[in-house]
Amino acid sequence: MTTRRLFFASLPDEAIRASLEQSRRRIFPLSGRPVDAANLHMTVAFLGAVGGDRLTSLRELSGAMTPCDLRLDRLELWGKQGVLVAATSQAPQELKRQVDALWQRLGRLGFARDPRPFKPHVTLARDV
Repeated sequence: MTTRRLFFASLPDEAIRASLEQSRRRIFPLSGRPVDAANLHMTVAFLGAVGGDRLTSLRELSGAMTPCDLRLDRLELWGKQGVLVAATSQAPQELKRQVDALWQRLGRLGFARDPRPFKPHVTLARDV
């Protein structure tokens, strides 16, 4: 059986993507590998290796999230993971609620949520 590394993510629009790129360019060159602008995203649920036979079930429970304001107002270096991220000082309650609801649906399919609290961020560079 073929497995794929899957996650649910929110994709920034072009204006936000450009702003993230501009912020990253200001601080590079650093060590590490910049994430390509086309791949910038905010993971809302990481599932890991998932069998291809589960894709239909996952598509059925997925859907658009209600837009909410998220201010990425911090650059953080997560040393243990070796990543540079754009993060938020305060995650909107509406976003947390939507992520919780997604995980409730995923739980019914047998997916286990990471016990660490959800911390909205966009990875800008790896191996930093």
